[in-house]
Amino acid sequence: MPNTINNMAGGRLNKNEADKKKRQGLRMFINGFSKDEIADILEVHIETIKRWANQFNWEDEKDVHSISIVELRKEVLQTFADMKEGKTPKLSADQLSKLAATFDKLSDNKKALSYMYQNFESLSNAILKDALSERAKKTKDYKLEVAKYVREVMDQLTSATYKEVFND
Repeated sequence: MPNTINNMAGGRLNKNEADKKKRQGLRMFINGFSKDEIADILEVHIETIKRWANQFNWEDEKDVHSISIVELRKEVLQTFADMKEGKTPKLSADQLSKLAATFDKLSDNKKALSYMYQNFESLSNAILKDALSERAKKTKDYKLEVAKYVREVMDQLTSATYKEVFND
């Protein structure tokens, strides 16, 4: 089988382009985009998106990525608030201790990176959802191009920041 796939324009994507679109598609799926929306945004046939989702277990990946640092922090704080109010917390003291220790093990730069990435994801998702909600094709296409450009710049910035943070 060749290392290319068809895109919606009828052209073929080379392996690097296909791999990049697979990663982008997975990230969008994790963030709640439908397969149809992903196909539209990435300009890849819906059957290709469905195949990738099945082949690379996107549902499992979504489950694994369903908890963020913000949620971890919220869970720790909620447990503390429940204890303070005399309620029975959802987490045991041992579970709470393990969560807090996990959070503390992250350096401040890594925590900041995590928050930055989460905010970038939120911004990117908002821009994409706005573009998808457009009824006029010309406006929709324009906004999708802007969204793709913003995503590309965000990915480059995040990648550079990851390299900087993890070399500390």
